Amino acid sequence: MTIETYQCPQCSAPLIWKNGELVCESCGASYKEEDMRALSEAMQENAGQSSLDWNKCRNAQTFTAQEESALQEYNCPACGAVLVTSAATAATKCAYCGNNALIPKQFSGELRPDAILPFAVSREDAEKKLREHFHGKKLLPDDFVRACRVEDVEGLYVPYFLFNCQADARCTYRAERVNTYRRGDWQITDTLHFYVERCGRVSFDRVPVDACKRVDDTLTEAIEPFDYAACKPFDPGYLAGYQADCRDQEMDECVPRANERVTNAATDALRSTVHGYSSVVSDCTQVRLDQGKVRYVMMPVWLLTVRYGDQAFPFAINGQTGRLAGELPVDKHKYRRLKLSWMLGLEVALALLIAFFL
Repeated sequence: MTIETYQCPQCSAPLIWKNGELVCESCGASYKEEDMRALSEAMQENAGQSSLDWNKCRNAQTFTAQEESALQEYNCPACGAVLVTSAATAATKCAYCGNNALIPKQFSGELRPDAILPFAVSREDAEKKLREHFHGKKLLPDDFVRACRVEDVEGLYVPYFLFNCQADARCTYRAERVNTYRRGDWQITDTLHFYVERCGRVSFDRVPVDACKRVDDTLTEAIEPFDYAACKPFDPGYLAGYQADCRDQEMDECVPRANERVTNAATDALRSTVHGYSSVVSDCTQVRLDQGKVRYVMMPVWLLTVRYGDQAFPFAINGQTGRLAGELPVDKHKYRRLKLSWMLGLEVALALLIAFFL
């Protein structure tokens, strides 16, 4: 399998994509992606045919069909090491020399993305945002900030399907308006019942659904939105210095989630127009979708793991906006004290209210 990678012409260190250029973190040189591509093509033309035939060695045992479908093997172009990854990996880093490698076969044919949103948040900024997130959290264990470790920091291009459509929605509600007043010694309550109907047409542009099973959907949806206007036509050069997964879910598998998100958003939009009632209960909902379009894109996400004792807490950071999502540990003793003080405060307030009316 052929691997595409970019190395610094001055010091041969791996290049990474940063601020719109390919940058060498070793010597500080920077290059335009089109210049590096032209240089790479020129070097390939001058190299001629290699006399070596890098055939994969065979041993007495063979992989099962299931194993073959789950793994892929290739040689690092920098040091020649044999690397094995999951079948969904599209860009990775050599564990032996640190070289960044792209697996172009994973982006061929229908697997080639339509667009890519480049990283705008650096690794240093991502870790800084995570550390800042710890401040002011009153229920954290006292030693958490000092004892925790941030590990497994991974800049990952996550595959997404973006769904565009029009939604015709019709919702009916049963509503009540309650009015209570006093007349002499009597307290009177009037309850009026209403049948409320709302309908409308809503346009949805680029509803995201990630197509990568190993990434938690709860985290990826929590770090939305992305600024899709900043998307660029897909170019493998943007992957330099980052991990990338090819999609392992087809569009048909993502459609139910897209339909669910569109339906919920359409019904919420109609519900937000129902005002002036004491209570509103949804009665019937009908949503019809049409004029659908789908794009396959790669979105930047930082995945981090916070290790505290024997516990691991995963976090995700939007690689464009810096929006963060994840859960932190809670000190049980602090939680109990807070809950107790809240209950005592509620009891005091209730006692004062009763005393006032008596």
